[in-house]
Amino acid sequence: METNELQNKWSKMNTQISNIDDVITIEESKKMKTAQERLAAQYKSFIIMGGIFAIFIPLMMYNSIYFPLPMALSFSAYFILAMVMDLILYLKVCAIDFSEMSVVDVAYSAYKCRRLHHICQIILIPCAIALIGITGYQFISEPYILWGMIVGAVIGLCLGLTMYFKMMSNYKTLISKSNCTL
Repeated sequence: METNELQNKWSKMNTQISNIDDVITIEESKKMKTAQERLAAQYKSFIIMGGIFAIFIPLMMYNSIYFPLPMALSFSAYFILAMVMDLILYLKVCAIDFSEMSVVDVAYSAYKCRRLHHICQIILIPCAIALIGITGYQFISEPYILWGMIVGAVIGLCLGLTMYFKMMSNYKTLISKSNCTL
């Protein structure tokens, strides 16, 4: 083969590849992997925090004279539930395999993980509000503790929304790389 023939074949192959809708470039593939890795790392940190909180917060509450045992156990149950939900999401995000799955399958798996994430939030947010409300009712006569709880709730809400938007951005990166409508 001559140089001209090689160049012609090379340019034909490039045009064929550029016409294929489901082709992912190497840089996009790296970006998808890093989005997946970021999601997995976030879920892993939530699992660790949930485990720590499930053990230490109820122990601190139980040793206090203000909190009865059922309240300490309800906080422990909440953090165990959150930890289990994050573990399920972590395993599902890690199960996305770019080398074995098609682009549509990757996008659909990410879509299902994002949907499951929202379902977990729908379950956990009302539980958290109820626990904060019950704890606030316990300290209804202590204004400084109530103000501390309010400030803590606002800070927690801001941090939670920040993490939520970062995670949704990562899910969007995983989902948007295919041309399918989900």
